[in-house]
Amino acid sequence: MLSKVNRYREIFTICAKYEIASWLGKLNLDFANDIFDKKCGKDLTQYSSAQRTRMAIAELGPTFIKLGQILSTRPDLIHPEMAEELKHLQSNVPSDPPQQVRETIHSEFGQSVDELFASFDLKALASASIGQVHLAQLKSGEKVVVKVQHANIEEKIRLDLEILLDLADLVERYVEESRNYRPRETCEEFKRLLLRELDFNREKRNLEKFALNFKDDKRVYIPKAFGDYCTGRVLTMEKLEGIPLSQKDTLLEQGYDVKELAEVGADMFLRMIFVHGFYHADPHPGNLFAMSNNRIGIIDCGMVGLLSDELREDIEDMLMCLVRNNGPKLTNLIIRLGSIPRDLNRAQLQSDIKEFSEYYGTMNLKDVNLQKALEEMSDLIRRHRIVLPAGVSLLIKVLVMLEGTSHNLSADFNLIGLIAPYRNQMIARRLSPARQKRIMENLFMDWERVVKTVPMGLVDIVERLQSGDVNIKFEHKRLEDSVNRLVMGLVISALFLGSSFLLALKSPPLISEVSITGIVGYVISIFMGSALLFRIYMDKYRIK
Repeated sequence: MLSKVNRYREIFTICAKYEIASWLGKLNLDFANDIFDKKCGKDLTQYSSAQRTRMAIAELGPTFIKLGQILSTRPDLIHPEMAEELKHLQSNVPSDPPQQVRETIHSEFGQSVDELFASFDLKALASASIGQVHLAQLKSGEKVVVKVQHANIEEKIRLDLEILLDLADLVERYVEESRNYRPRETCEEFKRLLLRELDFNREKRNLEKFALNFKDDKRVYIPKAFGDYCTGRVLTMEKLEGIPLSQKDTLLEQGYDVKELAEVGADMFLRMIFVHGFYHADPHPGNLFAMSNNRIGIIDCGMVGLLSDELREDIEDMLMCLVRNNGPKLTNLIIRLGSIPRDLNRAQLQSDIKEFSEYYGTMNLKDVNLQKALEEMSDLIRRHRIVLPAGVSLLIKVLVMLEGTSHNLSADFNLIGLIAPYRNQMIARRLSPARQKRIMENLFMDWERVVKTVPMGLVDIVERLQSGDVNIKFEHKRLEDSVNRLVMGLVISALFLGSSFLLALKSPPLISEVSITGIVGYVISIFMGSALLFRIYMDKYRIK
């Protein structure tokens, strides 16, 4: 308890020092009464509120730095100026001393560093918020990098997370305008993500899954994880021999085709998103390596995104609405996906989205800057106090970072142009028998759930109907004809729509790049539709 109180005092002292969160001083907490009365003694007038917030977060330590980095990807939650400032947060942390590294490895494997490795550089290559990286060589000869978790970091992070949840509750209680953004829920999601990163076995499994997904793609290289040398606190993986994409000048000096590297890297991420539904969530140029033959290698797979089929289809729809100038559908998608305030001005939202979609939807694909478009859409959503699901926000962040990383390599790079070929795959996947089967299975399960939860009173009514205790009498006229026409109309509509897709996809056989099957379907649907309309007209004439 004492350590928690001390940490509270430390957090409040830093907030007071940088003159942020002044509302904390109004809580009249016994252990903090004197903190906000003190003057910092440092002139902070030269710094903006966003800069002071970043400086405070950096001083608060690894947990808060991680939170700041995640919030920098959520312009739907915080002001764009604040989001941009938090992008500059660096998670450089002093590395553990060599003896501590030895002790950590021995406690995890029951063997010493010398027993496990042929060589091990005890000087850390890099040190971040959760762990540090060392170069090593296995006794079998492979060169590896070993990520070792900082000592006691889990205990420190869990304490900070507990305090963050307490502070989120206080924010919701005392800062009324924050309630639309659900601070408690945001912190709960952050807690879930951060605790996952503490388990290095998850990163090992992510590497293995990426390797499986790209086993047939020679352009992508996923480093091997050595399972016998991995635990929850130690990760051993193959050392990549390559140049980080952040070193553009070096890449050019070494004769790499940076335009091809940008396209290969971007296409790799698009496949992760639109094909696999499992993607690396941090496409920072330092995490991507150029290797021989313009292959792309990838590291730091601790943070990943997972898309359900439903969410992936919603995101695909959002992107298609953007390039097709379909403002009304984009508005409905945002309202359905997001958490909206009670006093949402729907008319103003529709007007803003219409203006947004008309601007981008009328451009040629090669002229659309997806990064700018997504940033503007995020700002629009924030202004209307709509909160998107964490999965959608994470994916928007990845697409924005991906466009930025690729554009830094090749000035004429255009991500939306690479997304366009996936459109046909999206349509084909939605028309596939597998998807229709899944829809029917889900529908069956939904109905099964409804049946199981029907109140006993309705069950009693059904039993009475079956026993003949209840008689229902109704009379209808020409209902059978109406039902037949309805069914026929649905069949004709399906045939017409399917023929449209076949024409759009240029499905073979083709004549002059026109689908014969699509044309035949069109003709049949028009003929059947005309016959149905004629029959309806004649029936009305006979009635008259």
